[in-house]
Amino acid sequence: MAHTKGVSVSDVVDGGPGLAFVAYPEAVLEISGSVFWSILFFSMLLTLGLDSQFGSVEAMLTVLEDFGFGNGWRMSTRTLVVCGFSFVCGLIFTVNGGIYYFQLFDEFAAALPLLFITFMELVAVSWIYGVDNFIADVEAMTNRTLSRWWWYAWKWVTPFCVGFIFIWSVIDLCISPPQYTTSSEALSYPPAAQFLAAALVLASTLCIPGALAPRSPACLRTCMHAMAQYLYTRYRDHH
Repeated sequence: MAHTKGVSVSDVVDGGPGLAFVAYPEAVLEISGSVFWSILFFSMLLTLGLDSQFGSVEAMLTVLEDFGFGNGWRMSTRTLVVCGFSFVCGLIFTVNGGIYYFQLFDEFAAALPLLFITFMELVAVSWIYGVDNFIADVEAMTNRTLSRWWWYAWKWVTPFCVGFIFIWSVIDLCISPPQYTTSSEALSYPPAAQFLAAALVLASTLCIPGALAPRSPACLRTCMHAMAQYLYTRYRDHH
């Protein structure tokens, strides 16, 4: 494609939705049997999207059920309500400026909150529940003995790496304001869009400290007990 258009490869292939819906379809048209490969390609996209939605919808249904939403409803009714609401919310991405909102949601509703949520999950599993308990559970389920590397990875390496990436992403976001990128230029988001971006990040991340706040004394005691137990074990092993 780069040779046909007389441009560099970086100018042909771009990330984001243009990669799947512009660059790849054009590349498929250049090979023999393009109709067959086009059917396979878009069938793959369809099944990939459906597979992703299964997990997303089930996660939403589980949370809503835990909060008592739709108690007494049939499972199919709750699923229909969630899918219908998600469909209505997704209509904003189909308007003329839909790609503008798509990039905003894709960058701030998923990437940064996902790092924070992952870090908190690592802290909860490795430090609050205990990495030793977690390893014992894995060994009991798989009937295999894990190497010592997994203890260090889950206890120190992975939380440090994820936390470092999250902090660096926040610093980079503060230094470089978010921009809407096109194939030819990068435009800074207006203040209203930046406010929406901040709201998207906080909507996901504030749920964790908001849920922990009423239980903070107990959680603090649990963390301190886990840390004290770890330090005592290390001291006992070396003496």
